Amino acid sequence: MPVPPRRVRSTRRCREAENPRMAGRRLPSGTLTFLFTDIEGSTKLGVALGTDRYHEVLEMHTRTLRAAFSDGGTEVRIDGDSLVLVFASAAKAVRAAAAAQRGLAAARFPHGATVRVRMGLHTGEGTLGSEDAGADYVGTDIVRAARIAAAGNGGQVLVSDATETLVRDALPSGLALRDLGEHRFKDLVRPRRLFQLLIDGLPESFPPLRTLDATPNNLPSQVTSFVGRQPELATALALLSTSRLLTLTGAGGTGKTRLALHLAADVLDHFPDGAWLVELAPVTDPGAVGPTVASALHIQERTGHAVVDTISAFLQGHDLLLVLDNCEHLIAACAELAAVLIRSCPRLKILSTSREGLNVPGEALMPVPSLRVPVEDPLPPLEQLREYEAIRLFVDRSTAYQASFALSDDNAADVVRICRRLDGIPLALELAAARVRSLSVAQVAQRLDDRFRLLTGGGRTVVARQQTLRALIDWSYDLLRDPERLLFRRLAVFVRGWTLEAAETVCTGDGLARDAVLDLLAHLVDKSLVSMQERGGAARYSMLETIREYSREKLVDSGDTPTLRQRHFDYFLAVTADGALTPPGSPEFRRAAIEYENLRAALEWIKDEPNGSERELLLAGSMFGIVATLGRVPEFRQILAAALQRSDPTARTLGRARALFATAQLAAIQDDRPTARAVAAEAVGLLRTLGQQRELAYALMGLAIVVTPDVAASAINEARAILEESGDTWSLGLVAFVLADVALQRGDYAAARSGHTESLALFREVGDLHWSTRPLISLGRIACVDGDYAGARALVEEAVVIRRQNEVDNHWSLAIALNSLGEIDRCEGNSIGAAPLFEEALRYGRVLGDEPLIAWSIHNLGHVALQAHALLPAAARFRESLVIRRRGGPGVNVAAGLAGLAGVAAREASLTEAAWLFGAVDAMLETADMVLVPADELVRQADLATIRARLGPDAVAAALDSGRAATPEDVERVAKRTSSAMTEPRDQALT
Repeated sequence: MPVPPRRVRSTRRCREAENPRMAGRRLPSGTLTFLFTDIEGSTKLGVALGTDRYHEVLEMHTRTLRAAFSDGGTEVRIDGDSLVLVFASAAKAVRAAAAAQRGLAAARFPHGATVRVRMGLHTGEGTLGSEDAGADYVGTDIVRAARIAAAGNGGQVLVSDATETLVRDALPSGLALRDLGEHRFKDLVRPRRLFQLLIDGLPESFPPLRTLDATPNNLPSQVTSFVGRQPELATALALLSTSRLLTLTGAGGTGKTRLALHLAADVLDHFPDGAWLVELAPVTDPGAVGPTVASALHIQERTGHAVVDTISAFLQGHDLLLVLDNCEHLIAACAELAAVLIRSCPRLKILSTSREGLNVPGEALMPVPSLRVPVEDPLPPLEQLREYEAIRLFVDRSTAYQASFALSDDNAADVVRICRRLDGIPLALELAAARVRSLSVAQVAQRLDDRFRLLTGGGRTVVARQQTLRALIDWSYDLLRDPERLLFRRLAVFVRGWTLEAAETVCTGDGLARDAVLDLLAHLVDKSLVSMQERGGAARYSMLETIREYSREKLVDSGDTPTLRQRHFDYFLAVTADGALTPPGSPEFRRAAIEYENLRAALEWIKDEPNGSERELLLAGSMFGIVATLGRVPEFRQILAAALQRSDPTARTLGRARALFATAQLAAIQDDRPTARAVAAEAVGLLRTLGQQRELAYALMGLAIVVTPDVAASAINEARAILEESGDTWSLGLVAFVLADVALQRGDYAAARSGHTESLALFREVGDLHWSTRPLISLGRIACVDGDYAGARALVEEAVVIRRQNEVDNHWSLAIALNSLGEIDRCEGNSIGAAPLFEEALRYGRVLGDEPLIAWSIHNLGHVALQAHALLPAAARFRESLVIRRRGGPGVNVAAGLAGLAGVAAREASLTEAAWLFGAVDAMLETADMVLVPADELVRQADLATIRARLGPDAVAAALDSGRAATPEDVERVAKRTSSAMTEPRDQALT
């Protein structure tokens, strides 16, 4: 873990001590270009050289830089090996940076030292702090310049877009700028475009930038600036460096989440497997904590395994930071999970936020205080007031709402009064700042005097921040008109947001007209009780967690909760009905998928309602496509199982049929084929009885996925006959695809080519790019069989491009396309060149926790090693993939792994054993009525041909027959021997 980061400021006394030439000089202000420099690997260099010799190197480094910066540069400070300068001219700053790099490249440092310096330039406002604070620069621009420099590599000069705009047309000969694209920095604000200064004669190629995008994470971007918290960040960083579990504690609204996110961003470089946020605020069931964590980590739960065991197994080999946000309402479940993970995953660290500690052994607690406010009168000067974080936050947010707002001598007393009365609570300050749109600061302060009341339940320590927030929301609520209050409390029925249509449907009636909702909702947005974000071209509304809780209490007090929940259920049942049997890219499907939390809330309510079983099954059964897309399969299988258990098993209803169909589909996704077959057959029979033809067609296709090819063909043909009457182009495309895929697995390439060509045309006809990639990949595989590798590559590369641009399933589809593209390289004999594709696919598979995808990628990497004649790694990879693939039972994938081990045996000179294994492969393929993919089949045929040439046809035939007749136990024994007893290749080896 790193030491706490250096602060951007240092005192004038420090600057003058470090550089006596600066004594008595005043730093410039206004628009300036900041230049930061830093020696790459300075700590390691210092250790290698020793203190005295490193000091000599450092002195030469500093002299070289100062000589280059003398034309127009003002030195702000020097911190060890880092220099900070400002230039009034951006062009001079760029020229100085180039001169500095040239000087460093030409320098001959003592003791043979190599000194590589990274530099960053950014143009912005040079705002000076107070004398007491060091009279150094403050604000976001100097921080941004520091972050730009930190993102670079030794010898590299990075330039912000603000600086590039000023110098693009004024670069002297020998200098140019290269656009590096947009990058996210650790401040979590929107991505910023960076440029690299190209200097003639100096290196132009460098490793990737050290930005937030360089390490896996799901840390969300922030729309507002992060104000203050430097002491808290430093403390938290120190605690996290010595503890594996750190909990940020404090009441609601103190900014625990924001602090945790920025801490995670700051330490991201130290966790190669990333930092992953788990948002627990919407979770109400303690049993859902594990599935929610698994979903955030893209871990696929395993049938028959506790979710905590699955998470633990996944994390054991990962250097990862897990951020559990809002644990207080699930404290026992979070504590239990954290204890297990900390105990079993030695390279994991957990950062949690909660109103109380988790009480887990080894836990470090850090209370998150309110922002600092001035507590004494008379008030300090304005420049000192700006140093208080609460003042800065209120001013920053007020300026966002009212651009003309500024801290002044006229309003300073009222601003301080507001910050004091709100105890520096960030959320309270933000709500108060929103009122600056319609009230003066004095009026805001006066209303707080009138309405803000703290509870005094027996002493000063009784004052609770949640109660403070409640008082503030009371004040906002009292400002609402009666119709606004009515809508405000009814909106509490939604979870994680709602649309205008949802509010108009669920919240109207009994005193609230539908045509009034839009204006009333706009008023609530204006008054900062509701927020609006544009998503998918439509407005989506939500409330802050604390405000929604307040609103929910008002709804309960009104007695309208049962009525609102009934309307809520009815509305979202209709939403899922619209999207249930539509393509994932359709507006109806996307509309339903975004409402997952509302759908879960509706299911939670209906399960306790009298006579609600059928409606529960209808809703749950309509959600299978959403669940599969969002990766919530294990969790939802349990929900479906519980719903079916509560229902009448003899009922022959549409709800039961849908729930059975959904259960079968999700079981198939988890490769639980016995369950999928049994339940799918029951669903087919029930839907046939009910006369639900369209749903019967989909159930038949679901059945086809998990039965033998001959039964599958019959089921698909029946589905096609049903859907042809409907004229639904997309559904017919799906039928053609499934039927063609069955043919492809059996090796009927003519039928497969015809079917996949048809499905591709139908998917393209309806504009479904996502599904069009599936037949593209299959057609590419068929082209490989024909030896048309150029055609195969064109087809699969098209699929890769589409999937990179249209990610809707967490890279799962992209990883499939990458493996398929790499297999074309294998067909052409270039397995080694395909390695990067397989490695990228494997990374996605591990992030998703998708075992079949992991096994496929590892299998392909085994063939990479096999072609390179690296037999030990090849055997290990084939063995690893087989361990995973055997969990799904015998079949084509296990046969492929055994064929890989046979190739290892052949190259290790065990030719008879290799032929024997190929015989076992033949038996498996015949039983499954399937064939190997072209890349595997080409290797198998080539190996068999060479073995026949070495041993003779009769010996090979005997070995093949013996392998075909072998028991599964014999096959496992020989496979283990092959993968664990590698030796150096002998004369009879395949080379």
